[in-house]
Amino acid sequence: MMPHSIRLALGLVLVVPLICVAPGCRPEPAGKHRIAIKNVRPKKQEPALERWSSTGGPLGAQIEWITVSPTFRTDRRILAGGLGWAYQSTDAGRSWSRLTAGRGNVFHVHLASGPEASPTMFACKLGGVFRSTDGGRQWNRVQGRAEALASAPNYAEDPTVLALTDSGLAVSRDGGAHWSKTLTSGRELGSGRMIAEPAFKTIAFSPDYPNDRTVFAWPYGRLFRSTDRGRNWTAVQTSGRGTRPLEDRISALALSPTYKSDKTLYMGTHFRTFRSMDGGRSWSVVQGAPERVKQILFSPRYSQDRTIIACASNGSIYKSTDGGVSWVHVSKGPVRSVGALTISPAYDERGPDRTVFGGDFNGSGFYISRDGGATWAVSSSGMSQTHVSSLAVSPDYANDHRVVALAWRDEYRSYESTHAGFDWALLREQCRERLIFSPGYVRDGTAFGLDGAGRIFRSPDRGMSWRRSGTVPGGGSLPPVRRLYVAPSRAEARTLFAVMAWRDGGLFRSTDSGAHWTAVDSGMETPQCLAVSPGFARDKTIFCSGGNGIHKSTDGGAHWVASYAGLSGDDRLAASIAVSPSYARDHTVYAVGGSLRRSTNGGKSWRKLGGPPGDVAAIAISARHARDHTLFATFKAAVYKSSDMGTTWTKWGSAQPDGMPVRSLALSPNVVGGRARLFAGTEEGGVYFSDVGSLRASR
Repeated sequence: MMPHSIRLALGLVLVVPLICVAPGCRPEPAGKHRIAIKNVRPKKQEPALERWSSTGGPLGAQIEWITVSPTFRTDRRILAGGLGWAYQSTDAGRSWSRLTAGRGNVFHVHLASGPEASPTMFACKLGGVFRSTDGGRQWNRVQGRAEALASAPNYAEDPTVLALTDSGLAVSRDGGAHWSKTLTSGRELGSGRMIAEPAFKTIAFSPDYPNDRTVFAWPYGRLFRSTDRGRNWTAVQTSGRGTRPLEDRISALALSPTYKSDKTLYMGTHFRTFRSMDGGRSWSVVQGAPERVKQILFSPRYSQDRTIIACASNGSIYKSTDGGVSWVHVSKGPVRSVGALTISPAYDERGPDRTVFGGDFNGSGFYISRDGGATWAVSSSGMSQTHVSSLAVSPDYANDHRVVALAWRDEYRSYESTHAGFDWALLREQCRERLIFSPGYVRDGTAFGLDGAGRIFRSPDRGMSWRRSGTVPGGGSLPPVRRLYVAPSRAEARTLFAVMAWRDGGLFRSTDSGAHWTAVDSGMETPQCLAVSPGFARDKTIFCSGGNGIHKSTDGGAHWVASYAGLSGDDRLAASIAVSPSYARDHTVYAVGGSLRRSTNGGKSWRKLGGPPGDVAAIAISARHARDHTLFATFKAAVYKSSDMGTTWTKWGSAQPDGMPVRSLALSPNVVGGRARLFAGTEEGGVYFSDVGSLRASR
């Protein structure tokens, strides 16, 4: 969950942004401790006006489950996802596309057997179980809500499907068309509290199911076995000699591929790993196996290579190549927060295919290991489930095509694209939170960075090298900074303003490019945001909002006066302020935060603007605002356009790209051909763009 203070503070972007990632801030190279996160560029298409297209980044998705096709050897199909989007790959995980099962709490998507081009899929969503018989293009609801689902390994001959519902297990014998209860909750199941992590791992069919008709299920912490295709169930005793009962602690269960002959099961718990060699009738502790196991994988060629792979709760990978007798620590895994792990159906510890697939619960996406889990590489091209809370477009976008996004995966990081959003790369640590162009960047290459600890860095060479800045009178360090602003004029390029973090509060100013700072007595309670006039060199105008409303300074911050005439209550406050790029001509200022407010006389008086229902979180203003009067805004996380300075509004296209809430906006200047481009940062789908055509002067 994102910190509230960060969510509140982010969301305002101007077409000529004051806050932007420097073109010279080079992405960190891939190395021992860092993986380059650069996606394959999607095929470019020129979209029709008002149509949204995904940039395919920044990359990242929450992965809690991975499903490999029963016919993987030929169709190379993998499904993966988490609570949100489901993704499909048909090239063994190299690239991904979203399934039309869509977003909205997709718990799990299961692949049953079927034609390679159009296999049967089941999607467990908050609204029920949905089935597709054409490879995921169309879906029909076939059952109420379920958190887990599994089908018989010989589904084409025996279309048995088991689903874990709120009231227990349900079974279908006809591929989901009709359902009946088979194991209901209550005293029979125990506490009625789901403990498996995640729930989709709670049903397992025997590899020899067509003959032994055996299924295991462990809902609500207890292990059950059925030997008649799920009609009747008996509780399995999960305690062995010298061990405590294991109920309410099962985290993983795996059946040997040779279960028909060896009757071997491995069970991971929140404490230790156990083994049964008699179909679950008795259990013993597996010595040397990792504790707190969350997944156990058998090699498909277990009878020959005797390989078992286990993933611990901290993401570490362990392996046994002697049937569980001894174990070795293979690697720390792709990430600490491994959400899912599975093995290639063609895996052979002694052969050429030693592929293991992994996913990050915290959002960095999909990973592949080609050497049995020893080393890992990210493979998330097409997965874009990041929350983009801030966007900026380069002032020289027509030439450099730079777009910058502050996006949340497992934490906030800055990403840069130099191809109009089609290639994204993670930026250096010094640029972790923000990068700011110097107004004279094209001439002198100066850029400023803000890292994750709120420290300021300065680069004199387009981001090639960095040096920390920020001392206060007496030689102490500047308190942690939450927001950093640069005066947007070459004549005042050395002037910066910093809004401190919540716990420190206050406003500071530097007139020597950030080397030294002094506190500014603004008279405001806990300053939150600030906006500098584009003509600061001449008018020295600054707007700032704090706990006691919007204030204005016309002498570079030395003196301040209240600037909220015409507003009352919370309307006097702002989460962000936008000064028109044409301020010298139109004297227009906008304040965002809940409602949208406008001043056309430099802040002397304000008017609360109407519009569609819902709070306003972000706006983007045309670079020629004095002529075309154009701005875009999000009302209730949907995008609208106004051509009369916010007086009237019309929905822009579908308003929400692929139905996703929009949290940030940025508008490019007119580029070659007279078109401007609008970028939208979504809640969990990365960055989208829409061509808006030439912005003409308003009549």
